[in-house]
Parts: sequence; structure tokens; C-alpha cells
Amino acid sequence: MLKSLNSIKKPILHSLFWVGVLGFYIQFFSYKNEDLYYIFQFSTLLMPITILTSYFFGLFLIPRYLLLKKYAKFALYSCYSIIISTNFILLSIFGALMILSNGSFSSLPNFSKSYFVVCASVYFIVLIVSIYYLFKNYLHTENERKKQEQEMLKAQLKLKKQELKYLKMQINPHFLFNTLNSIYGFALQRADETPDLILRLSGLLDYMLYQIDKPEVPISLETEHLANYIELEKIRLEDSLDISHNFDMLNNECMVSPMLFIPFIENAFKHGRKVGNKLKVWIELRVDQKEINFNVKNTYHIQHESSQSGGLGLNNIRQRLKILYPDRHHLIIENNLQEQYFHINLTLQTSKTTSYELSY
Repeated sequence: MLKSLNSIKKPILHSLFWVGVLGFYIQFFSYKNEDLYYIFQFSTLLMPITILTSYFFGLFLIPRYLLLKKYAKFALYSCYSIIISTNFILLSIFGALMILSNGSFSSLPNFSKSYFVVCASVYFIVLIVSIYYLFKNYLHTENERKKQEQEMLKAQLKLKKQELKYLKMQINPHFLFNTLNSIYGFALQRADETPDLILRLSGLLDYMLYQIDKPEVPISLETEHLANYIELEKIRLEDSLDISHNFDMLNNECMVSPMLFIPFIENAFKHGRKVGNKLKVWIELRVDQKEINFNVKNTYHIQHESSQSGGLGLNNIRQRLKILYPDRHHLIIENNLQEQYFHINLTLQTSKTTSYELSY
């Protein structure tokens, strides 16, 4: 139905335009002349030349040569078309002189006597039609460009979602491997802490199963998950662990991607090394209206320096940050060789800023 309406609408609009051009010719050539019958006939003689020349430029020369940057051919064929059309204009003036005015040149209206004025009036219309087609082609090209950009953005978004899903899937086996190893060690020792470890693990699994597929979760749920993991590590490491953690929650309504911080903490326990018979870990999380600031620092030996800065956990989180917070994250990874500690600082901005990562 819409196609049939469009197919009718187009010729009607074109017809109305050419009726308007005919009216323009009549008005233009009737200047200081009252012989409207002659003016109408003379204007009618010019219409086929005007229409053919206009469509030749608009539908053939412009799309085939000008828009394709074939400027030499466009200029050549334009010259040919101008020469041919001017000859037809000359024939129209001659025909008007012989047929409409019975060979009397003095009886011709002023403007219709001038070959240059008549040519100028015809090519004025040709110019308007050519500009219209140029503008129409520009709009079409712009719309196609925007469509292609949208298609590209959709494809990129789909790819990013697939990549993010893959990265999230990597977290589960990586995390479970470390945790189950800990429980296995306690079970072998028939330790009293084993039931508590299993209970903590069940809480962590519950979070992973029901929250990780969500794009964002409240920061309160994320901190509860972090606290469960920290308590689990306290039970596992007992007296060999010196840990300090503080969650300063000034904005509990803040939303964050699930399991965004756990790889940093897990990395501290997995790769951190004891200094003076103690593994020291400091964890701070501050959430306010403008940003989330997260710090993890742990002791390590110089010979293990390279092991903590790489691996699945940190590489995974780097990729997730690039996808989830491309313009809103600031990540600093610092190795302090003198004091033998490894420090990670992550800031997530609520407003847009430049994303960058620093390593020392």
C-alpha cells in the first residue's frame, strides 16, 4: 500500500514542479508585454528542452560522473549537453519568430528576443534541479552512512556482549578451583572450620549463579560477596594472615558490574607472599556520589614479582574494564620493590572521563 502511494506521489510532485516552472516562464517573459497567448506558447516550447536537460543532468551526469569524481567526463558531457540544448533553444526562438510572430522580430516580447536571456532562464531551472538532485544524493549518502554506522555499532555491541559473557564464564572455574582446593585441604585435616568454609562457599556460589548474569548489581550486594570471600580466606589462612579491610559506603544506591573487584582480592591471596611469616593484605572500598575507589595491597617477595601482575584474573579484569567502563575507569598497578608490596588502585567515575592504566 505504501509503495503504491509513493509511486503515485512522485510523478504528481514532479508534475506540480513543472507546472510551477511553466508559470515562472510565463511570468518572466510577460514582463512589459500583455500578449499572454504568445507568452504561453513560447514558454510551452521551452518546456521540453528544460525538462530533458534538467533530467539529463540530475539523473545521468551527476550520479554517473560528478558523484563518482569523474570530473573530466562530467565536464566534457556537460559541454556537449549545453551545446545541444542551446541549439534547441535557438530553434525555439526561431520557431516562435516564424510561427507565432509571422516573421516579425519587432513584435516579439523583449525577453524572448534575447538569446542569452532565454538560455539563462532555462539553465536557471536546470541549476535548481541539479542542486536538488545533489542535495537528495547527499541526504541518501548520509542516511546510508548512518545506517552503516548503526549496523557497525550493533555488531560491535553484540561482539562486546559475547566477549563479556566469555570473560564472566572464565571467572567461575578460576574462582572455584582456588576455593575448592582450600576446602579440600581442610577436609583432609578434618578441621572444624570445614563446615563454615562450605557455608561461605555456598553463599558465594549463590551470588555467582543468580547475580553474575546481570549487567549491574547494587554495590551492597557486591560488598557482601567480598566480605564472604574475605571471611573464607581468614578461616583458611588463620594465623598466617594479617588482613585489614574497610568498606566506606556513602552511597548504597550505586550500581556496579558483578564480581568486578573479586579478581583483585583473589589475586592478592593467591600471589601474595609472606613477609615475616605473615601475608599482609589491605583492602579499602569507598563509594560516594561521584566515584568508587577501590584499593588492594599485599606483601610479596621480589622473586615473585612477575607472577602477580599477570595471569587470568588481572588480564580478565582489564578486558572487562575496557568493555564496561571504557571512559570511566582509572587503574593503577604498582610494584614497590623497596617495601615489597603489590598495590592496585581502581577508580570508577560516575561521570565521563578519560580511561587509562598506569603501571610502575
